[in-house]
Amino acid sequence: MGAEVTRVNGPLVETTGMRGTAMNDVVELGPARLPGEIVALEGDAATVQAYEYTGGLAPGAAAATTGRALSAPLGAHLLGGVFDGLLRPLSGAGVWLDPSARAPRADADRAEYWPVRRPRPYSERLDAGAPCTPASASSTCSSPCPSAGRSPSPAASARARRCCSSRSPSGATPT
Repeated sequence: MGAEVTRVNGPLVETTGMRGTAMNDVVELGPARLPGEIVALEGDAATVQAYEYTGGLAPGAAAATTGRALSAPLGAHLLGGVFDGLLRPLSGAGVWLDPSARAPRADADRAEYWPVRRPRPYSERLDAGAPCTPASASSTCSSPCPSAGRSPSPAASARARRCCSSRSPSGATPT
C-alpha cells in the first residue's frame, strides 16, 4: 500500500506511508497531483505544505514523493517564456492556472536541475551583533544586523540610510 493523505487543513496536508523520504522533498497529492513540500517528518508520517488550493483533496487520496527537493530545471527550454514560481507556463494560461499544469519538459542533456533552497555560499560567518552599515551611510550611524553583519536587502540599506539622516526625538542628529 502506498502513501496516502490522512488530514487536510488548508494548505497543510498530513500523510502516512512516507518512509524513506526527506525534509523538503516534493510530494504530489491526490488525483490532480498537487505539488507540495515536506515540512515535517515523524516516522512514516509527513506534513506537506501544498503549493496549490487543496479544495477537494480528502483523506485517503494518494500521495507520492518525487524523491528530490524542490528544484528548477534550468536550460534553453525556458528562453522567451513566462512562468509561475513552479516553472509552469503562464502564456495562454487564462485567468486561473490549472493545478495539473506542469512545467515544460527539459532536454535531459541540456538542462541542469538547480535546488531552490541551496544556501548562498559565504566565506565566513560574522557575529549577529556586528554593526550593519551600508557603504553610502555615514560611519556615525550603525544598527545591529542579524544577517551575518551585512545588509540583507536594498530595503534594509534604505532603512539604515534613513536612520543616519533622521533626527532624534530631541532634535539632535544621531551620533
